[in-house]
Order: sequence, then C-alpha cells, then structure tokens
Amino acid sequence: MSRTAHILSVAHSITTHERGSHANPTDAFVNCAIYMAKLLHRSGWRVLVYAVDGSEVPECDEVIPVVAKETYERVYASRDDSKVNTFSDTSVPTWVEFCNRCPDQVLHRRHGIDDLVLPMFGAAHQPITERLQKEGMHCIIEACIGHPGAYAPFRVYCSYAWFYTDMASKGVHQGHSYYAVIPHFVPPEDFPFDNEKDPEYAVYLGRIQPDKGVAMAIDATKSMNIRLVVIGNGRIEDVYPECPDHVRQLGVLSLHEKVKWLKKARCVFVPTLYMEPFSFAALEAQMCGTPVLCTRWGGPSEIVLHGRTGFHCDTLNSFVQACKRCVHLNPLTIRKEAVDRFSVSAVTPFFLEYFDKVQRFVNGVDNYYTVDVECSRKVEHGMGKLFS
Repeated sequence: MSRTAHILSVAHSITTHERGSHANPTDAFVNCAIYMAKLLHRSGWRVLVYAVDGSEVPECDEVIPVVAKETYERVYASRDDSKVNTFSDTSVPTWVEFCNRCPDQVLHRRHGIDDLVLPMFGAAHQPITERLQKEGMHCIIEACIGHPGAYAPFRVYCSYAWFYTDMASKGVHQGHSYYAVIPHFVPPEDFPFDNEKDPEYAVYLGRIQPDKGVAMAIDATKSMNIRLVVIGNGRIEDVYPECPDHVRQLGVLSLHEKVKWLKKARCVFVPTLYMEPFSFAALEAQMCGTPVLCTRWGGPSEIVLHGRTGFHCDTLNSFVQACKRCVHLNPLTIRKEAVDRFSVSAVTPFFLEYFDKVQRFVNGVDNYYTVDVECSRKVEHGMGKLFS
C-alpha cells in the first residue's frame, strides 16, 4: 500500500500559523491541516498540502498553490479578521478556483489508488473528491470532522458529542463500521508549560459572540474581582452592553503571542452555549498546564476532566466557585493529561490504524467480515455498497 496523503486545506485563509495576509490563527480548519500534515510526515508519509498561494506548512513534502494570491486578495482585501467572519459561501472566486484547480493537481501527483485524500472543510471540497473518485481514488476521508456538512464515505469525528449530534441531525440510527472518533490534537512543543500561574487574571479564548458565552466569563471575573483577557475575533461591545473596566481585548493573536497569555492565566473560560464539536481553546489551555472552565455542551466536556484539568459548569455561581477552586489544581497534572491524550504522538497510532483499515478495505484486502486481518485474499463485497 502507498503512503501518500493529499491534504485539502481551505480557500478562505492562508494556511500558516504566522500572522499577515489575512492568515487567521484562530481558523480551526487551518490548524487541522497543519497538524495532520505534521502527524503524517513524522510517520514517514509523503504529505502534499493544497492551499492558497503563500501558505507555509512547516512539515510536509510540498505545498501546492491552487488559489492564486491575486484571487485571494481580490475576494478578501476588505476583510477584517478582528471581526467574526463566516465562510459558508463557497461560490466566491477563491473556492471556485480551489475546486477547479485542485483535482488536476492531485491526479498529477497521485501514487496509487489508495492514496489518502483528506478534505478539511466538509462539503466545500465535495466537487473535488467526486472528480477524484471518478478517476479511481476512493480513500476519501474527512479526518478531522468538527463541522456540519460531513459527506465522505470515511469519517473521523473529533468528539463523541459531535458524532452523535451529526448522526442525529441526519436521522441516522444505525452504526457505520468505517466511521471513527479520534480527538483533535496539537504538538506540545508549540504550547510551553508554565507551573507558575498569575491568579489575578483569567483568559477567554474564542470568537466573541453570544453563543460562545463570553458574557458568562465577563460576569464571573467581575464577581471575582480579577482581570479578564479576551483573545479572539469580534468586539465585546457587540455582545455586552459596554466593555467593563476589568476586561482587556487583545483581538486575534499569533500562536506565539497567544500562548504567552494562556500559560500564565489562572484559568481559561470556554463557556459555550451550543453543542460545540470540540474546542481547540480548551485543548491549548490544558497543554499549557492551565485549567479550563467549560459548560457541558459538546466536546469541551470530553476534553476537560472535571476536578482534574478543570471544571464543568452551568450557572454563574458554578463558574465563580470553579474559578476559586482552580488554583488548587496541579498545572503539571493538567499538562501531562493533555500530552497523554491530545498530543501528536498520542493520537498517531489511532489515525494510522484507521487509515490502514480504510486502505485495506479499498484495496479489497479486508472488510467488516474479515477475521484474519493478515490474510491477503480479495474481498468481493463491501466497496460497491459503500460508494453507491
């Protein structure tokens, strides 16, 4: 079996962790593309990333520009990344260009029929993968699903909460043998640990909008009489009557700037009010050894171990009490739990096992009914039904 992976990044951001040219460091889809490239490249795979011209992916074999810089600047020249942006419109010229140019570039570089094709933005990439399937490439895997609109024949969800939510929304009530749940992940070296915390400030990290619960973070820290550092897209004035004196807005920060605040904070608020698929904010904070205060809605409740790496909260009082108690949590324990559960090395065996399972299925080596996975006989059934 070949060991080549084609990672389809996004057309609405430059794929990099460096600031500039509208490279939004809070874009989870960009994070997933960069980190997946790192995971596979470190595992000895040939890794190709398809992205906007000017993208920088530090660990891969090649970045293939499928959106011209001129097209990108024409569409997003007036974009303000300090505001909350949505990118649901995939009919804009950047996405049209991405979908038109990407298939030929992938086909030009494919190694075999079992090359992995990893679309990172759900149905936006469907026109590309449909073309590739017609050309005989069937290992189409949505490997980091934390978005609506999942469509691929093989899927990896980032949390059980989101897996169940997506299945329920589609009216699916029967299990699927080639769907899996593996959490998002980050490289620990990007998130330095600090055992010494400053109890005088907490952090809110995320989009500044009502359903992310920023008002709860503001009210809780006001009650505690500590400062709140707000990092992310948007303006507090748009979701709160006026920005209180104890709140400091920093906007969108680069990865390096962000972790300087995360690693010293008393705690990080993730008070999401909707069924959040995962929460990179909760993961990044814990990787820095900082406790997280979250609601029980969705992925954060799976990421945060109640009473060990943070607390699950609901009312204002529960957030206040948790904020008081978090200073007694051990930062070293929080960091260790994050590294053991959500580092690149921790999740690599699960992804590699899953990718091997898909490749073996596509190659006809085994399927659901195969008992001896080492056998080399061809399986006659399975793929036709899956791709019909």
